[in-house]
Amino acid sequence: MSLISREWVECPKCGNKALKSEFCMWCGNRLAEPAQSQVMEARRPQPVVESKPSAATALYSYNFKVVFLGDIAVGKTSIIKRYTQGLFTPEYYPTFESTVHSKTMEVPPFKIEFSIWDTSGGLPDEEKAGTLLGTADAAVLVFEVSRRSSFLNLKNYYELIRRLAPVSYIQVVGNKIDLGFRQVQTAEAEQLARELGVQYIETSAVLGTNIERLFNRNLRECLKKRLESVRREMQRDGIS
Repeated sequence: MSLISREWVECPKCGNKALKSEFCMWCGNRLAEPAQSQVMEARRPQPVVESKPSAATALYSYNFKVVFLGDIAVGKTSIIKRYTQGLFTPEYYPTFESTVHSKTMEVPPFKIEFSIWDTSGGLPDEEKAGTLLGTADAAVLVFEVSRRSSFLNLKNYYELIRRLAPVSYIQVVGNKIDLGFRQVQTAEAEQLARELGVQYIETSAVLGTNIERLFNRNLRECLKKRLESVRREMQRDGIS
């Protein structure tokens, strides 16, 4: 988190102590309005110059690492590209090495950057798994609804991520619902998700179905966990 100042103020909306800046770090309520003199100055024609944002308007910045796991050809890369680039390419090229994609969003008062790790199909070997998964904030376990074997392998990926990143947020994703036929029904996948204690969602990278919703869940849950960590730090420092 990029801290703007170490001065704390009470938010009149949610009542929490927040770092002094333009927005509350907990509820997004505006804490400070620009001074009247600044408003008048802003109305005058100004030369176009490149400048850095002031402390008053800077956002709280977070980087979250999201790792995709699943069998080969279940559509991990297609989901990621649909989200980060807004496109789908029908050509299939297998992923041989882990590849990192990124996307940055501003959701005032937060600036969120996703580092999205696309992995080759199958379980990574032990040497790579620790580095790849140990720092993951979220994991997305993908299977293809028309290929039952990819569904049956989900528990292997779940056990790996739980062992190496026990507090990470996990989603199970049933992809390729656009194909029109299934070997895994929605109810069965939902039942597995309940048994594992994770959330389930079905997607189509071809149609874009639920892609934004999938990553919005990651954003919400990762941000919630990070803010809970900040709150614990505040309590430890005697800030209530």
